[in-house]
Amino acid sequence: MSDEDGRHASLRRLIYDLVEEYGRHTGHADLLREAVDGVVGEDPPAGWRPRTQP
Repeated sequence: MSDEDGRHASLRRLIYDLVEEYGRHTGHADLLREAVDGVVGEDPPAGWRPRTQP
């Protein structure tokens, strides 16, 4: 893949853009999760345990 001038994007630039975009969307997901469950921050509440499947 190249631009109009025939220059190719570097792998380093592609990885950088990917990480930057991922970080941006992760922040949005945190805001949505906090709005839904009311818990803020990164750590689960004390005593939280994952549900087990029957």
